[in-house]
Amino acid sequence: LITGAGGSIGLDLARQTTKYKPQTLIILDQIENPLLFLESEIKSEHPAINVITVIADVTDKHAIVKILSAHKPDIILHAAAHKHVPFMESNPEKAIKNNIGGTLTLALAAIDTNVEHFVFVSTDKAANPTSIMGATKRIGELLLHQFNSNSLKPNFVSVRFGNVFGSNTSVVPIFK
Repeated sequence: LITGAGGSIGLDLARQTTKYKPQTLIILDQIENPLLFLESEIKSEHPAINVITVIADVTDKHAIVKILSAHKPDIILHAAAHKHVPFMESNPEKAIKNNIGGTLTLALAAIDTNVEHFVFVSTDKAANPTSIMGATKRIGELLLHQFNSNSLKPNFVSVRFGNVFGSNTSVVPIFK
C-alpha cells in the first residue's frame, strides 16, 4: 500500500515498486486524477499486477481501518503528507492534522491489522526543524520510533528525503 500515491514521491514509489512485481499494489490518495493516470500506466505496463486504487484521507480512521482490514497489505509506504513549507506555515493546523494525525491513524491501524512493515517517508527538514512542516514530520518519526521500542508489529522505519528535483513543489517548475 502506498499512501500519497498521487504525489511526486508516492508516484515514483509506485513506479519503482512495480519492478518487484508485487501480486497486488494498492495506491491511495485523496486526489483522484493522478491516481487515474497512475492506475492506467501500471495496468498498461504491468498487466500481471493487481492494482487497487483507493480514494481516501489518511486521517479518516474508519476508512483506513476498513481499507487495511479488507486488503491486508504486507508493507505500507507512507508518503502522504503536506510538504510545502510556506503553505504549512500559514496553515499549521493542516500540517498537524495530516502529517501527525494521518501518520498516527495509519500506524495504529497497521498495528491492529498486523501489517508486517511500515516505511514512513519523512524529510530532511525533520532534522533540527525550523518550520511547522519539519516539526510535524519529526513528530511522526518520534511516534513511529516509540512504537518500535515497544516491539510492536509492524516494523516501523523512517526514511528522510531531501528536496526532490522536479517534484510538484520544487522550484524548478516554478522557474519554468
